[in-house]
Amino acid sequence: MIQDANPFIQVLSIAFKSRGATSNETIWDQMLSKRLDFCKNDCESNRVVCILRPKCEDRRYLDVLLLDDNFRKKIPEFCYSTRIDQLIKADSIDKVPHDIYILIDDLATVLLRKKQKNRPFSTNLLQRTLKNVKKSFFVKKGNFILLEANDLIYLINPSQGLVLVNPQNTLITNIELFQLIIRFYSEKNNCISKTNVQGQFIEVTLQSKSERSPFKEITDLPAEVLDYIVASDDKELTLELELPSLRSWTPLSINAGANNFKSGELTFKDLKALLTSIFK
Repeated sequence: MIQDANPFIQVLSIAFKSRGATSNETIWDQMLSKRLDFCKNDCESNRVVCILRPKCEDRRYLDVLLLDDNFRKKIPEFCYSTRIDQLIKADSIDKVPHDIYILIDDLATVLLRKKQKNRPFSTNLLQRTLKNVKKSFFVKKGNFILLEANDLIYLINPSQGLVLVNPQNTLITNIELFQLIIRFYSEKNNCISKTNVQGQFIEVTLQSKSERSPFKEITDLPAEVLDYIVASDDKELTLELELPSLRSWTPLSINAGANNFKSGELTFKDLKALLTSIFK
């Protein structure tokens, strides 16, 4: 069940379950069906428009369709292939839209920047693929794999069959995902991480694996970062965060826009900024 104080989210949650008067389809299914018709008939039918001036910014309706199990196999194929081509050809992270989805079977194609034969995803396949990528690093925890390759971040969800590319404004409303991001940036900086959850408060301890301190001097940290540090020395640093918004991760929490870290609505971009500001 979707629970959210936002009235718009509450309405959408009802729409998921409501049935039409003359159809067994949910209202949400009807909305997606109409949008899918629009995508195929008013956008994709003109390939020049679809490539150069798609009717939705950054092809956002593709993400809505990909996140719905019933519509994933019905996505506009040419529009989706154009997204893959754009990712292959992107020569800088600035040319990659943020918070977009691709099918997990297309990850190897994007990473290697050329069309690959589709194979069922596995961690072993990912490791073999990354041997041909100049610079990469990934961490796995539970249902998620967080990967950095070609200076781009990928959040892989094998159970969902999707990859979130260049996550920035995606809300972190799942403790497992939160711990994965902490672990990713701590291991990348040769640290061990521990998290202790107490209600809506989370204590994060980062401990160096080496004699050399990976942390910046406290005097060099911004004031807004110091607010979260409760203890520190050369080898260990402890943060305390208040996250009243932690709840089950649902498609409705995707692409909800940037949020102030102190508001309790935590985005990927926020947490990454906090962690990268601590390390040298």
